[in-house]
Amino acid sequence: MIKFYMRYIAVLVAALLVIFQLFGAGGVSTSIAAEMYVYTDENGTLLLTDKPYLENESLARGRSWVSSPLHEFQSTIKRISARYRVDPTLVTAVISTESNFNELAISRSGAMGLMQLMPDTATHLGVQDPFDPKDNIEGGVKYLRYLIERFKGNLELAIAAYNCGPSTIDKFGGVPPYGETRRYIKKVFDRYHGKKSMYISPSQSRTVRKIVRSDGSIIYTNSSSEAYIRTQ
Repeated sequence: MIKFYMRYIAVLVAALLVIFQLFGAGGVSTSIAAEMYVYTDENGTLLLTDKPYLENESLARGRSWVSSPLHEFQSTIKRISARYRVDPTLVTAVISTESNFNELAISRSGAMGLMQLMPDTATHLGVQDPFDPKDNIEGGVKYLRYLIERFKGNLELAIAAYNCGPSTIDKFGGVPPYGETRRYIKKVFDRYHGKKSMYISPSQSRTVRKIVRSDGSIIYTNSSSEAYIRTQ
C-alpha cells in the first residue's frame, strides 16, 4: 500500500504541474523535492522527468518509446477477460471510454487508472496498485463480471451500473434518468459494436504520456506522437 500511495502522490503532483504548465505561465524548468523535474522544449512540449539535466545536456526528439496503447494492453485484456468470462471487446470499450488507455488517469471524483476504479472499490476488489495496468484491469474485469451476474446477463444494466453504481440501478429499477449515465452507455456500446474508434489519438486529447528511457529514467510528457530520448 505504501508503494501505491507514493505513486498516487507522484501522479497528483505531475498532474498539477501539467495543468500549471498548460494553462499557466510556463516555460521555466522547475524541480519538485529534487525528484520531479519539468522542462519545456523549444516547441512548447512539456517534459516531466525524475532525472535532472545539466545546461549542456540536450533532450532530442527520437523514435517513440511508447507503442499504441490499444496494442500495449491487448494481450492483458484478452487473458484476464478469458479468466472471468467477459467479452474482451466489451472490456476494451469500457477502458476506451473510461481512460482512453491512459493508465495514469485520475478523474475529478478520484477514480484511478485504466478502468477508473474508485479507491474504495479498488480496495474491495483487492487491487494493490490502481495505476498498474494489470492490477487495474484485473480489478475492473472482476467488477464487470460481478455486475453482469448481478443483473442476470443484461449488459446495458451492467454497464450503467459500472458508471453510476448498482444501488442506483436498483433504486430506479433500470437505467437511471441521468444524462451522464445514458451518454456513458452509448459511448461504450458505440465502441463495442464498432461504430466508434476504440482509441482517440493523443493529437485529439490532452493526455499525459509516460516514457521509460533506455537509461531507466522516466518522462511524463504531453507530446503527441513522439517520445523524447537523451542524445548519446
